[in-house]
Amino acid sequence: MITYIGEKVAWKATNDIRTDLITHCINLDMSFHKENKPGALLERVDGDVSKLFDLFSKIFLNVLNNFILLLGTLIILFYENVLIGISLTIFAIVLLWKVKSKTENHWVKSSEVNAELSGFIGENISSTEDIASSGAREYVMDNFYKLNRRIFPVFRKARLTWATMWSVTITIFAVGTIIAFSVSTYLWTKGVITIGTAYLIFNYTQILRRPIE
Repeated sequence: MITYIGEKVAWKATNDIRTDLITHCINLDMSFHKENKPGALLERVDGDVSKLFDLFSKIFLNVLNNFILLLGTLIILFYENVLIGISLTIFAIVLLWKVKSKTENHWVKSSEVNAELSGFIGENISSTEDIASSGAREYVMDNFYKLNRRIFPVFRKARLTWATMWSVTITIFAVGTIIAFSVSTYLWTKGVITIGTAYLIFNYTQILRRPIE
């Protein structure tokens, strides 16, 4: 039911956005259309809006579910032991913020160069007759290769940044698991918590991994 509602809302919202964007572009003067290539506009109107569809129909619900899981886990840890709850809350917030701040700029640049590539392809496909008649095939292909060589590092950096941060997240969680186990063992030996609570803290530290990832 939730998936159905998410899909329906996403289709309605993104189709309305496409309509508004197309209407807005049509009403702009020629100076705007001279500055922006048709392919780039197509990528913005269709490609970016399609990403919004994924956001509304899948990602938003997934983030919401994982946020509730994360919040519920931290609340239980606070209930069991305030020190553990505070420590893991700080751990989760800092980790989430670091991942976000390290990756988002690269994905913004990736989206920009993707629109540039779409603009180049769209413009030259629509001008194939002029390119052929003027003998400019080699010139166009040379520019296409140069554009690809320029934008490939941007795509690669965005992907590598994500992969690196994911690897770092796994490493940090391994360290966090050791700390949680050590602290739980220490509190248990001091008689502050029971063996069941020690296991609960250790287990819930593992549960935190899924929503953060």
